[in-house]
Amino acid sequence: MSQYEFKRCVRLPHTRDLDSIIEYAKRVKTAAVVGGGLLGLKAAKAVLDLGLQVTIFERNPRLIRRQLDDDGALLLSAEIEKLNIQFSLGNAPVEIIPDSNAAVAGLKLEDGTFLEESMVVFAIEIRPYLITKVVTDWGDVARISGIDVHPRGGVQVNDILETSADDVFAVGEIALHHGASSRLLAPKKKFSGGDISSKLKLLGIHVARFGNYFSGPDISQPLVYNDPFGRVYKKNVFSKDGKHLLGGMMVGDMSDYAKLHALRKSKRLLPMPPGELIVGTKGGAVVGADSLPDEGQVCSCNNVTKGTIRKVIREKKLTSVGEVKSRSKTGTGCGGCVPQVTEIFETEMKAMGVTVKNYVCHHFEYSRTKLFEIVKFKKLKTFAEIMQVAGKNGDVIGGEVCKPAMASILASLYNDHVLDHTALQDTNDRFLANIQRGAPNNNLFCCPRVPAGEITPEKLVAIGWDPIHNFVSTSYSSGKITDGQRIDMFGSRKQDLPDIWEKQVRCGFETGGHTASPFVP
Repeated sequence: MSQYEFKRCVRLPHTRDLDSIIEYAKRVKTAAVVGGGLLGLKAAKAVLDLGLQVTIFERNPRLIRRQLDDDGALLLSAEIEKLNIQFSLGNAPVEIIPDSNAAVAGLKLEDGTFLEESMVVFAIEIRPYLITKVVTDWGDVARISGIDVHPRGGVQVNDILETSADDVFAVGEIALHHGASSRLLAPKKKFSGGDISSKLKLLGIHVARFGNYFSGPDISQPLVYNDPFGRVYKKNVFSKDGKHLLGGMMVGDMSDYAKLHALRKSKRLLPMPPGELIVGTKGGAVVGADSLPDEGQVCSCNNVTKGTIRKVIREKKLTSVGEVKSRSKTGTGCGGCVPQVTEIFETEMKAMGVTVKNYVCHHFEYSRTKLFEIVKFKKLKTFAEIMQVAGKNGDVIGGEVCKPAMASILASLYNDHVLDHTALQDTNDRFLANIQRGAPNNNLFCCPRVPAGEITPEKLVAIGWDPIHNFVSTSYSSGKITDGQRIDMFGSRKQDLPDIWEKQVRCGFETGGHTASPFVP
C-alpha cells in the first residue's frame, strides 16, 4: 500500500493510544479494518462497539483463511453480516487517500474503486523484514551472510532451530520451521512442529481447528456436516483408509472439540466408524474420555496425558477438579480441555466408589449449570438475591469461587460487562494484583510484564526508585524475575497499587501476564 504521512496516525502498544482512537471515533461515522484474519475480526468488533459502520477488507476470497475452508468461512461470514458488518473480499486497499487536512478521506481498492472511509485500522500479520538494501536488523544480516531465508521473510531453521550456517541459530518470530513461524524460543531442543490447534470465539461465534485440517486429497478423506439452519459446520479429516483422525475444523458447535483434539493427538486407531464422530452412534452414545488411552494427550498447553491425570487423582486422593488442575497443571492454560478433565475425574471417582457432587462451592448445593437456570428463571439480578434464593445460608458474602462465577452468569444473562459486577470480582481483577497467602496485612503482589523481554534503564529506575522521596522504593518488599517476561513485586499495599501501576505503565510495562486481566491498565 502506498505510504502517506497522516495526522492522528497511532500504534497500539498502550491504552492511551486506544483512548485517542476512541476520542477520534466520536467525530466520524465509518471505519475500515484492513485484514480479515483473527485480529481483523476482533478489531472489527471493537470498532463496531464504538458505534461506527465497519467494513472489513481482505485480499483473499474468504475470512480467516488459515483457520477455515470456503464452506466454513461462508457460514462464519453469514453470521457476521447479521451484526451489520460489511466485507470486501479479494479486493484489498492499495492506497489511502488523504483530504486537505492530511486526514483519511477514503481508500482506493485494487480494482480502482474509491470508498469513503473516515478511519482505517490495520490488523495484518507480522512478517519478518528481510528485504532492505542496508543492514537494519538481524534479518538483513542473515540475508547478506548467505543464510537461507524465505522469499516472504523469515530465516529457515531445522528441528534444533539451526540455520543453514553452522552454529548459527534463529529464535522468535523470525524463525521459520518448515515454512511456518511458531515463535520458537528454545534452541538445541528438538522441535518436531508446533500445535496450532485452537478454540476461539469471534464476534460471538465459536470457531475451532485442530491437527492437519488442510490435508490434501493424496493422504486424506474429509467428512463434512453442514447445517445452515442450525448454523453449524463440521469438517473432520481422516486418513484414506478411515482408520485415523488427522484434523478438523468447526463453526458453531464446539462440544466435541476437546475429545477430537485428544483423539487426533493420540494417533491411535479410531474406536468407531468416521461418520459416528460427527453424527453420533446409532444408540445415541458419544465419544468420551474412556475411549482415549492413558498415553493420549488431554492438555496440549502443558502436555498432560490422560494417564498422568488418572495417576495424580489416585495417588493424591484428590476430591475436586480444582485440585486436579492445581496438582497436574492441566486446564490451567487455555481451558479448552477442562470438560474432558472433568469427565476423567468423574470416571475415576466412580471407579473408586466416591460419590461425585459438582456443586459450585460449599455455599451452594447446585452446579453452575443449575444455578444459571435458577437465576434465569427467577430473574435474579444481584449476588445477594442469588444467595437468598439458592444459597445454603443467605447471610454469607460468598467466596473466591462462587463470586466470580455469579458475576459471569449475571453478565451473560443481562448482557452486562462482567466488570459491572465489580464487587463480585476476584482481587486480581479489581486491583490488578494477587493476594499473598500468609503475608502480613493481606499484602499483595503485582506482576509488571516486560514486552519482548526488553528492559531499559528507565524501566529499572521505575522498579527500584521512588521519585517522590528520592529514595529506594518502599512500595514493595522484594521481587523476582520470572521466565514469562514478568517481574513479580511482593509486599505491596492495596493503597499503593495505583501509584505503582501509573509509574510502571508510563515507562512501558504491561500487566495481565499473571493476573486474570489480560489488558494494559
